[in-house]
Amino acid sequence: MITPLVLLESTRPKTLIASLSPILLGSLFALSEGRVSFGLLLMTLISGVTLQILVNLLNDYIDFSKGTDNEMRIGPRRMMQSGLVTKTEMYILIGAFFLLFALSTWVLVMRGSWVIFGMASLGLVLAFMYTATPYAISYVGLGELVVFISFGPLATLLTHYIQTLNWDMRACVIGIIPGSLSAILLLVNNLRDEVTDALANKKTVVVRFGSSFAKKLLLSLYIAAFLAPLGIWALDSQRFPILITSLYLIFQSPVILRLLKATLPTDYLPLLSRFASLMLFTTAVTIYGTLL
Repeated sequence: MITPLVLLESTRPKTLIASLSPILLGSLFALSEGRVSFGLLLMTLISGVTLQILVNLLNDYIDFSKGTDNEMRIGPRRMMQSGLVTKTEMYILIGAFFLLFALSTWVLVMRGSWVIFGMASLGLVLAFMYTATPYAISYVGLGELVVFISFGPLATLLTHYIQTLNWDMRACVIGIIPGSLSAILLLVNNLRDEVTDALANKKTVVVRFGSSFAKKLLLSLYIAAFLAPLGIWALDSQRFPILITSLYLIFQSPVILRLLKATLPTDYLPLLSRFASLMLFTTAVTIYGTLL
């Protein structure tokens, strides 16, 4: 039987900032314009977070089935690989979170018509394709790109639309911040797992192009997150307070420097927690700058 602690751990709570961040930023960007429904915000959060949890659960199941998660793996334990969740229990978890996703998304569809239904369907397809197909996104080196778009510009643009029923390029630009940081988080995980991924024929960006290329990509993504507030300010000169995010990212650059210098899988473990905290506080700082 799944205990509450196992249930919590199976959702990978430290990674959920990836879905929380763009939803909060997109919705509160609408609030800064004087238009927000906290009921819609709640439904959007449930929809977005449950979709990410579905991705995490499918990843746990598929990586265990394919042998990618094995005794050589370094990092947070996985539920099926550690024997804490059986196959039947995993099916039940996936079904339960799918139901939550479907119900919360239907509320949003009633608000924003078939546009939201189409985007939610696309998100569900991508969640399934991430690990569960012969040409899974995470196994062919496209994970970072899909994460950047899905947890970045697309998510902030869509959540802003849910609140306002208007498309706004500024909401898309603000999404570069969480999109870049979420892609970095995945990239760091793939740097840590380079050896085991290669043995399992999981051709991530790191496996395909090497750690040197991956670290250059990591730095480029961080620079993109730094530049995004400047882009928002360029589009709207009244958004000067948003530049506080760029200032914060400058002060957090030592974390990135340590990631760039890391060489062993164990070097990345403490840095992953620090980077997850960086994402959380970057979101908070950006919200503060947005609402000023």
